Amino acid sequence: MKLLADLKVPVLYVNPPLNADSGLIEKVSRSGGLGIVDHVTSGPSTFKVSPGIAHGVRVLVQDIERFSSEPGVAAALIALEDVDSLSSLDSGALSRLSIPVMVEVASADQAVVAANAGASAVVARGNEGPGWVSETNGMVLLQEILRKTDIPVYLQGGIDFRTAAGALAAGASGVVLDVHLLLTSESGLDSALQTFLRTLSMPATSLLAEIIGSPLRVYSRVGTKIVRELKRLEDSLTPDDFATYRERLDSALKAPVSAPDSGGGLLPLSEDIVTAKKFAEQFGSAEAVLKEFDKRLFQIFLDWPFTGESAICKGHGTEFPIVQGPMAHVSDNPDFLAAVAAGGALPFMAMGNMPEPI
Repeated sequence: MKLLADLKVPVLYVNPPLNADSGLIEKVSRSGGLGIVDHVTSGPSTFKVSPGIAHGVRVLVQDIERFSSEPGVAAALIALEDVDSLSSLDSGALSRLSIPVMVEVASADQAVVAANAGASAVVARGNEGPGWVSETNGMVLLQEILRKTDIPVYLQGGIDFRTAAGALAAGASGVVLDVHLLLTSESGLDSALQTFLRTLSMPATSLLAEIIGSPLRVYSRVGTKIVRELKRLEDSLTPDDFATYRERLDSALKAPVSAPDSGGGLLPLSEDIVTAKKFAEQFGSAEAVLKEFDKRLFQIFLDWPFTGESAICKGHGTEFPIVQGPMAHVSDNPDFLAAVAAGGALPFMAMGNMPEPI
């Protein structure tokens, strides 16, 4: 836990498998965050992180000791794919290991199990993220976890500067980046793939496996044959087929993807690839992106908006930075508007359906 608390920038970076290179991992760790090697999504990684660079490893429970003994490994992250294995561990087992162990979770109940197993922190895999994710939106999932346990939470999915600041304001200990850095100067992606990713706009992904209660977000456009075929298959699945279908998806994630719209492989991706394009255009390097996160996340503690002294409250003359949006047949009621104002927010009257004299 001490390692996570000592991070200069509360940002974790899980390197997407299609970027088979240690450059971004090393740059994030050097810039005050923690870069993490993914040994699960596409199988064990083949590249090595340079000596002396602290980094994390994303692993299965059974592989924690194997990978944590490698030079430079400072933390482990148990993949969401293996979160059910925690139930077989003794209480506090993870806390007795030589390095901090975090756990990816898709629900508040899983976070409680992780805390009981001795996890140092959990990563809330919001529905917006790439790969296996929660059925729940990230910010909602974050709040659900914080209500049920006091374990530190890092939010993944839908992250940019504003959502990161919002997550910390809501109680998160930090955020997780993934595809966000793939187009920066330190990325190891070949130029053809980078060019392709830069052409993507929303929507660039689809969710598979919602029927089995474990959504999988992957790259998908009209020409992505494998996704179309799998969605058709899902229409005929019964509960008896779920386990076999899950195995098929795991195999497709491990299959090499030479081109996004060819072959039998699935490419875990999220709509954050659009944010990646903005980051690359505005900042160029991953180092500069991390510096901006550091600046923005530090700023929320200097300019806390939920006080009557904040700029927006002074401008509105309210106690809280909250605006009640106009609603026909609701906020055209004087008593309702007065109640909103008395509660410290700025009310808006809906006048669209009112008679012209008013």
